[in-house]
Amino acid sequence: MIKPLIPLAKRGRRRPSVDIRAILNGILYVLCTGCQWRTMPSDLPPRSTQHDCPQR
Repeated sequence: MIKPLIPLAKRGRRRPSVDIRAILNGILYVLCTGCQWRTMPSDLPPRSTQHDCPQR
């Protein structure tokens, strides 16, 4: 459902090191649970990656 809304990566750039789906899962986790970024589970990408998402 969300895939058409995520822009494609620009040509000529290297592939992202973190899966976009994992970033989306982390953002949704924070929004749904109301937890703080620093208390995110360790199985999600680091909070710095969430904030500096290249697809913004």
